[in-house]
Amino acid sequence: MYSAGNGPLKISIEGNIAAGKSTFLQLVSKYTDLKTFQEPVCDWTSVPLEPECDPGAHKNLLDNFYLDPARWGLTFQQYVIFSRVKGFYEDKENMFNGHGAFLTERSVWGDRLVFVRNLFKQGVMSDLEYSLYCHQHSFALEQCPDASPDAILYLKTSPEICLERLKHRGRSEEISVTLEYLRQIHQRHEEWLVEKTVDIPPSLAKVPVLVVDCTKNLIKDDQYRHEVFEKLNCFTKSLQKHEQ
Repeated sequence: MYSAGNGPLKISIEGNIAAGKSTFLQLVSKYTDLKTFQEPVCDWTSVPLEPECDPGAHKNLLDNFYLDPARWGLTFQQYVIFSRVKGFYEDKENMFNGHGAFLTERSVWGDRLVFVRNLFKQGVMSDLEYSLYCHQHSFALEQCPDASPDAILYLKTSPEICLERLKHRGRSEEISVTLEYLRQIHQRHEEWLVEKTVDIPPSLAKVPVLVVDCTKNLIKDDQYRHEVFEKLNCFTKSLQKHEQ
């Protein structure tokens, strides 16, 4: 549960691929005073190789994952949590200095309870690989508890709309993403954040969740955007007031 003594309120924006998370954070930056931090996708699409491998070369790990999830699933997810925790360490002063609250695109728990769990549920990741990841995940949070969110904003969007948005933004790595995969990721989010049927640590179970319908166009629909931002403001203020 959030405690003001631990620093600013950390809100994680969770949601499906192309649910509108990046757009939402851009709008938050434009229309509010809240600090935002985007997901480090560039870290995953341009991994520098060691000089003895190929000096100056980079590899696209995200692309490798989508092309062959059975081979690269564990490797990719290990690098994802590494990059998130590393980001908190390296940018901690910027994140925690002078802000009452800030928003991040996804969190270490979205990685584990949605994407890694889905790999395991679909038989792509073995029970041994899944267990190894969970052990590493737990240790990473023990070393960097700041990486865990104080609150969650779930942008709920239908898989069909996500697919439309995904095609529109045209990321080369996402060409192989199917509607079925988006439906799986949607279901994992629902199990965790709405149905609450996933076994999670007691500390995470206490983290408040605000669900926002993100099927509408927040860029073009000014009235709905205002309503959503008012909900976000009330959500944030209520948590901060509770701890005063």
